[in-house]
Parts: sequence; C-alpha cells; structure tokens
Amino acid sequence: MVGPITRALTTRQTRQNTESGLSFQNPTKHELAVHEAGHAYAFAALCRLDAPFELGLGRDETGNHGWCNRRTLLLRDMRLASVPPDCLEGFQSMAAAEIMIAIAGPIAEFRRRHRSRFGGIFVVLGNAELFLKPGVFDVDGDFERIRSTLDYIQAPDPLASFRRLIAACDEIVARNWQSIILLSRRLLEAGLLGEDELGDWFEAHPAKLHPGPLTI
Repeated sequence: MVGPITRALTTRQTRQNTESGLSFQNPTKHELAVHEAGHAYAFAALCRLDAPFELGLGRDETGNHGWCNRRTLLLRDMRLASVPPDCLEGFQSMAAAEIMIAIAGPIAEFRRRHRSRFGGIFVVLGNAELFLKPGVFDVDGDFERIRSTLDYIQAPDPLASFRRLIAACDEIVARNWQSIILLSRRLLEAGLLGEDELGDWFEAHPAKLHPGPLTI
C-alpha cells in the first residue's frame, strides 16, 4: 500500500505565535539543509530499503525554502473503514511512519538551531498541542501533513499519539545525527540531489533503522 510521489515543500517567513512565544524565523540555509536531511533519514530508517527521490534547496522573494520528494506511504482513497481487520495494524504503522517522517525535519532543524538534542526536542514537545491547531503553524507543510494524517487515521487521542511519535522520531534523529549532518553538508554544496545520487549516498551511509513496531 504505497502512495504516489509527493513533494513536501518547506518554506517559512518570520512568524510568531503569541500564545507560546515560539518564533518560526526564516531558517538559515544550514538549518534548512539539516531539516531536509532529517526528513530523508527518517524516511530511509522507516522504509528500510527505500530512499527519497530528490532533495533540494532554493530561495525566492519569500526567503529560503527546501523540499524532499519521496513516496507517500498511504493511499488517501483507502478509507479506514474499508481496511480489513488483519491489515489494520500495518495501516496504522504506515500512518505513524508518515507522521514521524514529517516531524523529523523540524526536530533536526531545532536540534541544529539550539545546538543540542535536549534544546530541539524541548521546543517540539513543548509546542506539540499548538502544532496540531489548524492555522497556527501552517507556515510549514509538515504540520498540515501531520494534522491530516492523524485525522485520516482517526486517532482516538491525537495529541497523545503525536507526543509519543515525536519521542520515537527523536530517537531516529539521534541515531542518525552524524549522517544527517553529513548529508546536509552535501546538500548545501550541491543545492539539489537527485535519485541516483541519493541512492549512492544511502548505500554508502545507510540509515540506522527504527526497531519498531510503530503504533498510533
């Protein structure tokens, strides 16, 4: 049950939420490269033998932006009610993976910005509830993907599920941190990494896999 290629675009202008004081400044190119590399390594760690098709960085009048092209794991026309009971666990695992891949970018970016694992995860976990509110942080497509996936899978307690998946994803980012930094440097140098180069990269620098299982 693998979906089509999707392009997740990360682009942010300076914006601040007055309720939390959390500011989503326009990230530096270094932070954005780490963000996209975080997505890439989470995808490789959770999908095991697969890798993204393209990573890129750019800049326009709105500021820096980046993208990670990969396959989605869920077919959105497959409704939860139509999933056979013996496939439900696998379906939920794919939804969990989608959320973890989406939040891996912000976790990696904030870890790079705050220069510590604790500093990064403190920001993400501390603002988990705000991230799930539509219109609060729609400056980044990652959060919209997370909200829509939690809604799609009909998570009984979306916030508890999200916090649990943030913690699990932080472990993936931590296990692959040195490789994430190396890939971000390569992305900064190249500006664009295609399927062949990424395939070679992950063959030489394989992701440390998530031990599983994944649950919503």
